[in-house]
Amino acid sequence: MDADLNFYFGGPIFNLDVSSKQEIYLRKINFSGITIYEKKFGAPSYDDELHALAVTSNGTVIIGGFFQNTVDFDTSPTAVANRFSVRSNSSFIASYASNGAYKWASIIEDNTGSKRFRCAGKKSIKMTVGKMHRK
Repeated sequence: MDADLNFYFGGPIFNLDVSSKQEIYLRKINFSGITIYEKKFGAPSYDDELHALAVTSNGTVIIGGFFQNTVDFDTSPTAVANRFSVRSNSSFIASYASNGAYKWASIIEDNTGSKRFRCAGKKSIKMTVGKMHRK
């Protein structure tokens, strides 16, 4: 929840249209329950998952998880922000403005195939795929 009492949630969502594979799902609703934005994206026929979500004091959303193959992180109809999986399950971190507009996305990998990353802000948030800890 942010300072304006907007709620953010997301995670993996099953796409029943394409072989029952999981896609990345992100949604923002206001205090009255009205959807501000909703995003669903992922590589067709592959499992992609959102496992970490953080909101900064200015409403910027930072998400993390993993994906396979190629994913367009910019869900707008006029732009493309494709990222390509280096391994069978590549970790990612992406950012969206408070209105849901795409800002950036990066792949995070190391030699061990670890799915860990760190996001620092006013309060440090350690994000690990599958877990989120606040320090």
